[in-house]
Amino acid sequence: MTESIKTVSWKFSMRAEPFNDEDEVKNINSLSEYLEDIVGGSEFISKTIDPKSVDESTVTDEMKGLRTLSFEKRRDFYVDGRINDQRDWYVSKAQANKDAGKKWNICMFVIYVLAFLCSLYNAYYSVPGSIIPISILTTIASSLVGWIQVKGIANCPLRIFLPRMK
Repeated sequence: MTESIKTVSWKFSMRAEPFNDEDEVKNINSLSEYLEDIVGGSEFISKTIDPKSVDESTVTDEMKGLRTLSFEKRRDFYVDGRINDQRDWYVSKAQANKDAGKKWNICMFVIYVLAFLCSLYNAYYSVPGSIIPISILTTIASSLVGWIQVKGIANCPLRIFLPRMK
């Protein structure tokens, strides 16, 4: 929902469809309707913010100022403030997920090595009645493999960049 509000606000600020009418009152009313629909569509937000309260006061002076700029200046502002900002955010998220994937893989590797060492110890030096947690370690490691796959940490950079390519 936040991204929807951000997108509509950018469209309004850049005088893009459907906010490119010569009549500013009509544009502000259209923005209010769009924001009202977005806010009203969220059960949680609509309980804290009255969708009907979205009005002209929602439009900041900066948004109004951007609308008065030439097409070229609006375009440049959009490229810097929206496209580059989004790209930087996606790049940082992809890197963070890549780093997290490496950490979890190292953790999983260490657990498997511990399980292997416990198996060797059990095979050569086992004392009757001693408890070596091989099955616990392998269960933890296998659970980590499943968790990493479900969370998609290993292929998260790809998942983050695919929407950008659309």
